[in-house]
Amino acid sequence: MNIYINESELKNLSYAFYPLHAEPEIAISIFSIFYQNQIEVIRNVAMSLPAGHKLIVKEHPRNIGRRSKSYYNKILQIPNAEMVDPYCNTSYIISNSKIVIVLQGFLGFEALMHSIPVISLGSAMYNMLPKEMINH
Repeated sequence: MNIYINESELKNLSYAFYPLHAEPEIAISIFSIFYQNQIEVIRNVAMSLPAGHKLIVKEHPRNIGRRSKSYYNKILQIPNAEMVDPYCNTSYIISNSKIVIVLQGFLGFEALMHSIPVISLGSAMYNMLPKEMINH
């Protein structure tokens, strides 16, 4: 528990948000086939952020307790990446983020509804929306 950023700390951060996808899941195995290693996706995204920005990572609720401790340790070793409490309100995380990066999934659509820009790495249904809203 002491490794997580809590909700109150998010207000003072400039951050991008990456929600971990459950595994196994069709979002990864079919629609995001080139991004199956989520740790490397997180590493690449975190290293690509502008100075002063963090990458906030949140576990998928369905995967709580299913990944090994070493999986999370690998994420926490990535410079510029932080984990948020998995029980933190996702809408709150999205609404305070500068951008949301997803492979494919509903949280990308939810971010669009909050007028938060989205980068979709996989094949999402909402990729057809204008480039002002989403980049694929």
